[in-house]
Amino acid sequence: AAAFTLSLAATAATQAFAQDADRHFSGPYIGAEAGLQQIIAGSSVNGVDILAEDRRFVADLFGGFRHQFPFGLILGAEGAYGLFDGNLQQFYPVGPTGVSYDGGDQFSYGGTLGWVVGPERTLMLYGYLKETKRTFDIVGVTAGTPFFQQDKQGMLRYGGGAELRVAGRLHVRAAIGAGRADFGGRITNFDPKSKVEASIGLLAQF
Repeated sequence: AAAFTLSLAATAATQAFAQDADRHFSGPYIGAEAGLQQIIAGSSVNGVDILAEDRRFVADLFGGFRHQFPFGLILGAEGAYGLFDGNLQQFYPVGPTGVSYDGGDQFSYGGTLGWVVGPERTLMLYGYLKETKRTFDIVGVTAGTPFFQQDKQGMLRYGGGAELRVAGRLHVRAAIGAGRADFGGRITNFDPKSKVEASIGLLAQF
């Protein structure tokens, strides 16, 4: 009876270890990624939000925590700090008005939802939803009068991607998505459309 009990305990421990070994996407992680993101800045002049936009190269350092359930579902939260070239220009004929926007860093936070696929359980397909905050220093001239402002811009970004465990704790991931900005019903000089965003990154899973 004792031998049978020990055998059952050993089998259960082996199965638990195997399950834990298969959970390559559980726990804290840190990494770096780079790619193209949509950048939008705005300046309020005489009741009009004068926008400028472009897609720019962004480099991010990120970290987060996620939990992989035994059946394959993965839930996580992630934050990031990024750097980009946020020097934008815009001309608006009323006034006339010229605006220069200067930004260079951003903060992001959000959640991820993933699923493990493949016989070796080393590939995750996932979706993400995150809020990205950027600040721009603004210098402009309207009707010959200079003005100075600061714009705090938020964008909701969303998309999906794939992450692969390469070796040990090293993972590689790639994602594609888009974003949208909410101007609260204010009048704008144009209606910005969502642009495709893409990124690739490396991370260490602990």
